[in-house]
Amino acid sequence: MGLVWGRFIWWLANDPNAAATLTQAVSAAVTAAVTVILCVITYRYMLLTKKLANTASEQFKASLRPLIDISIDFDRGSSPQGMLYFNQGIVQVKNAGSTPVLISKAYLRWKHSGEDGDEVEIELADLRNSLIGIGETSNGRFNMQTPGKGAPVIDHFDAWSDWVHVSLKCSDIAGISKMSYGYQSATGLQVLGD
Repeated sequence: MGLVWGRFIWWLANDPNAAATLTQAVSAAVTAAVTVILCVITYRYMLLTKKLANTASEQFKASLRPLIDISIDFDRGSSPQGMLYFNQGIVQVKNAGSTPVLISKAYLRWKHSGEDGDEVEIELADLRNSLIGIGETSNGRFNMQTPGKGAPVIDHFDAWSDWVHVSLKCSDIAGISKMSYGYQSATGLQVLGD
């Protein structure tokens, strides 16, 4: 090692271009190192900017996300034979958020005759494409009479009615933040997805 160092010193002292060559070599190495460091910093800054943009986009969508409350009210009536029935009612959707809500689809689903019966689904046409202002309520009337089956066959209405399911798709007016909700009296309001 001493011999190599000695030759280097002798070369610097005796070659008139040695200082310039050494300066160029050191400058090239420093430039390459600084370039690599700047590339790493730029890449990390790019990742940070992407995360900030995604976060801002999600915050914007969250600020427009429809917030609703749903309830089901059954009408009580009686048949000519004097039996009570609950095959009609109203689904109420209240806008609990800070932006208007546009409902694109709304459905009511139930088991028509006991736990083993066919599942029936009807569209709540009154709610389809309805715009609900801030703090306002929109109603969708329903009739559970189905062709060929009549009214639902129910032994214990209170227990059965807890499992009547409402599902709806809604969004803000511009359609930026879309949500799907489900509601049953037994389980309450649930977010089904975006």
